[in-house]
Amino acid sequence: MFRNVAAVVLGLVIGGTVTYFVQMLGNTFYTPPKGATPEEMRTAFLTAPVPVHLLVILSYACGAFFTGLVATLIRKGIELQEALIAGLILTFFTLLSLLTMSGPIWFWVAALAVQVPLCLLGYRVAARVKRRRLTI
Repeated sequence: MFRNVAAVVLGLVIGGTVTYFVQMLGNTFYTPPKGATPEEMRTAFLTAPVPVHLLVILSYACGAFFTGLVATLIRKGIELQEALIAGLILTFFTLLSLLTMSGPIWFWVAALAVQVPLCLLGYRVAARVKRRRLTI
């Protein structure tokens, strides 16, 4: 039981870290205004070019993938539960993040839609790796 909870928590921590670093990489292409108020940041993000929004969605996708991957690798067996739970928690955190910033509707839909499927893709990759280890 402890290992399963740890798998979800560590998956979320690693996934969040990956999301952060991909977003920092994106900030090299589009720098947010320095010293801006939260309202100015919302406006800046809302008026940002489409590639900026796509980079944020890419960061969410990468984070979700690694969340599912790590949660599955840490878990003892090859079951889906930890990756699915982590994906749902990640979707909730993404929704909280989206509520603090503005963005076009397509961005909200894409940001929320990418979480669980990419966690499940991370699960599938980790499950394959674990199965290969078992057969070798």
